[in-house]
Amino acid sequence: LADYPFGRVIYGYNPDAANPDEAGMNPEIIGMLNAQQVQAPALRIDVGWLTIKHVDEVFTFVPTGKPESPYKVLIHDVNLMINLVQGWKDQGYGASAFLTPYKNVTVNSFLNNINLKNYNTNLQTNRIEPIVALLKAEFKLKDDDFIRLPSYFESGNSYVPNMINCLLLNGHLI
Repeated sequence: LADYPFGRVIYGYNPDAANPDEAGMNPEIIGMLNAQQVQAPALRIDVGWLTIKHVDEVFTFVPTGKPESPYKVLIHDVNLMINLVQGWKDQGYGASAFLTPYKNVTVNSFLNNINLKNYNTNLQTNRIEPIVALLKAEFKLKDDDFIRLPSYFESGNSYVPNMINCLLLNGHLI
């Protein structure tokens, strides 16, 4: 991040869009922003797997207060969610209700939904991890610069509250 003292333009695009006009930000706008050379080059992030398609739904930079490593990156990790819920089952809470916007979900039914699990593990491998690799390359980040948060998705929507999409206000995450 030190290479970008004024920040960097980061925008979302949809590699799955059938219509190129719906794939991402207007190319003329990106060209203008890059030509200014203040926050260039603009970095595009795959958001095609999300319903809302906003970059702040995928990752967030948060300050650490440490000059040697001033920022961490909050990023999704569906495997953490699976392991967390499996731990609840192992502790005997398999029949307990699971906090989601969906009705009648228990720890057991969550873990037994193989289609949803496959969707999420595929998402982690093919969409989220490439974003991690891109951020590592573009900002010279290491694994310990990322804070992975338990996440899960269904049809492009968060299955559980999305802690990545937060607001930093006066040093507090909201």
